[in-house]
Amino acid sequence: MIVGGAASDGVPACYIPAISCNLPSNAWLASQFRRAHPIDNLKDDLMLITFKSKAAADVLMYEEHAKRILALLHKDAKRGVITAAESGEAVAALEAEIAGSKAHHPSGEMTRDVATHHGEEGDDHDHEKMQSVSFATRAYPLLEMLRAAHQSQKDVVWGI
Repeated sequence: MIVGGAASDGVPACYIPAISCNLPSNAWLASQFRRAHPIDNLKDDLMLITFKSKAAADVLMYEEHAKRILALLHKDAKRGVITAAESGEAVAALEAEIAGSKAHHPSGEMTRDVATHHGEEGDDHDHEKMQSVSFATRAYPLLEMLRAAHQSQKDVVWGI
């Protein structure tokens, strides 16, 4: 290691050569961390999809939430494109699904909640946690991207 060499040596004064050592790889460290912290393994299932278009800012969405939207549009969740020609139909289909989800009454959830409160052990006054984010709220950023893409005749891509 040279900390302060002379200019005539031809070596910069701050030159420190790379040291070869046997450090564990990042993959090995990650596997050791997963083994030590099994609850954190659940995070591996939370994949993000980034929707991109030249018409709007990127939209990030969890894969599990994007799958419902992409299934509605008959697209694959791993990789795909909604062309400018398809974007008008995609906007219409997504708006129709949002309107349908807002009109749908959560009767199944209410029945399950009532059954939980009036179980065999008597009345339970604790409420179940309800899903706080509606389909319309989750779909809104992508819907806005699709509208902008349709207006400016640009494609929307993901997984590329």
